Amino acid sequence: MNTDNIPPIESVWTSAKEEFSNRVGQGHACMLLGLVLAHLLHDDILARFHALPGAWIHGVPYSGKTQLGATVAALFGSPHSPVFSELVTDAELRRILETPHSSPVHLDHFQNESASVARIALLRQPFNRTTSIKGQSATDMTVSQPQHPPMITGEGRCSDSATASRYLHFSIGGPLAPIPSQWQELEAARKHFPLVTRQLLEHRDTWLKLTICSIESIRDSIPPSGIHERTRLASSIAAGVFIAADYILSGADMTAGEQDALAWLREHIANL
Repeated sequence: MNTDNIPPIESVWTSAKEEFSNRVGQGHACMLLGLVLAHLLHDDILARFHALPGAWIHGVPYSGKTQLGATVAALFGSPHSPVFSELVTDAELRRILETPHSSPVHLDHFQNESASVARIALLRQPFNRTTSIKGQSATDMTVSQPQHPPMITGEGRCSDSATASRYLHFSIGGPLAPIPSQWQELEAARKHFPLVTRQLLEHRDTWLKLTICSIESIRDSIPPSGIHERTRLASSIAAGVFIAADYILSGADMTAGEQDALAWLREHIANL
């Protein structure tokens, strides 16, 4: 690889943040990036906080949900291979979620109205890697340990409250109509996105320590009243992972980042 053509990591990280911001808005982009990058720390986060929150992205058709999935895959240097919800059985989806993946599984075209009770229950399991599905008898139970929560995209928010509290919800904007030069610029930037996760993994121990401290600081600063405890914890995890990553990748001030995150969460957490 010709290193002369590799941009500085700060520039690559800025491009990634800008693309996510263009899709879901700046504040939501930080939270979504935090959830996505948490894939690299999930075992440690689970051990410490007993929670693995996922991302649920909803928007009208042709609003860019599938393209956002491609951007997430690009961060991990993985090919974008979405799992189309309507094309897999519940058993096939369970096997997919049980298998470790190098990047978050993208469950696309999800439809609340056609999802079975078993499928909705299955999507709850990765939050704390439970091995049972509520409501099933012991004789009907299939032992399952989903590794990581999928990134779900569809036209609507999750309609099941027990499942919804295990995901943070993001609304993507209206139909996109980028000019060709924008797509070319986007594709040019995306090819360098794997540098983000590579840099974070090279500094994983430091990133993890900072992430845990930031999660705990934010969680303890969010008033518990009126907010589901799972939403409070999920929001803290997303923000903490992002803030620590922002420090590793660009030297951003973590104290200021936490203050900004708390100010944003006070306004938006009820809708996540």
